[in-house]
Amino acid sequence: MSKASTRRRELFDLEQRLQLQEQIHLKYLSENNKETTKLYPAMVKQGHAPIPSPIVIMKPQKKSKRESILEKVYGFRNASSSPPPFVPMRPSNARPPSFLPMQEKRSPPAYGDYRNSAPIIDSKH
Repeated sequence: MSKASTRRRELFDLEQRLQLQEQIHLKYLSENNKETTKLYPAMVKQGHAPIPSPIVIMKPQKKSKRESILEKVYGFRNASSSPPPFVPMRPSNARPPSFLPMQEKRSPPAYGDYRNSAPIIDSKH
């Protein structure tokens, strides 16, 4: 047998197996298919207000057991826990936030205003 005839024979066998499988499946469905009863909507008493289902609020799942900064800041808002104790901070320890631009105590002198600027002293001469 040549390659072409072998291939043709394999395809023919495969097609026959698929058709047989389909027939077995249809026979199984027809035997096991029971008549379904028609479903009707539930009857509700007149004047009865159904309880609405609760609203589900999705929260991201915590990946670690460490308490996040947001939890530390806003976590005390839960009724079960008390607010965090206030620790006074010395002004020397307080640091301005890094997102604010640096501000000089006074503005630099205008260009050409030599009276307000400090002279540059060269100590090498």
